[in-house]
Amino acid sequence: MFLPFSTKGSAASEMTKKLLQLKETSFFQETFDIVIHNEPRIVPDVKIINGNGDEINLSNLYGKKLLAIHFWATWCIPCIKELPTLEMLGSRINNEKFLIVPISVDRGKPGKIKTFYNDIDIINLQIFMDKQMAAARLLRISGIPTTILINEQGYEIARVIGDRDWSESNIISLIQNLIN
Repeated sequence: MFLPFSTKGSAASEMTKKLLQLKETSFFQETFDIVIHNEPRIVPDVKIINGNGDEINLSNLYGKKLLAIHFWATWCIPCIKELPTLEMLGSRINNEKFLIVPISVDRGKPGKIKTFYNDIDIINLQIFMDKQMAAARLLRISGIPTTILINEQGYEIARVIGDRDWSESNIISLIQNLIN
């Protein structure tokens, strides 16, 4: 369940403040539609499957990084177009401060995603799965692709619904601004 969380004056709201300030600029409005939460929201701890087939808690990824939790599927045409741009974004941003977590909602084993990545030349994105869509339901994902931005403390600060070209310079600038 999402619960509003007041963070007045805390570091947990710093990224939210930056997003709200940037939202007023023309470059932001030209870049992409994003839902920014006035107050960061608690993210329920969900379980996902990693590339080795092991179940992990999403909270294990919280820490020093801004997370882009990206829900997608191999059968989703916009997702297929978008994944290479996510990989490009990841290669352009300091990975000590930013992590893309692509979570496939496909059924099957992680090997299916590995084969798919090979087919479309995805080299650097990790493999995560939500085969039963339990994480998607808990995170209130209403369609794919959807990307949730989670700050270092594990709070959802924004979400992007629909596909984007994540390799656009404005988006790269936005992410860099959030992590610096």
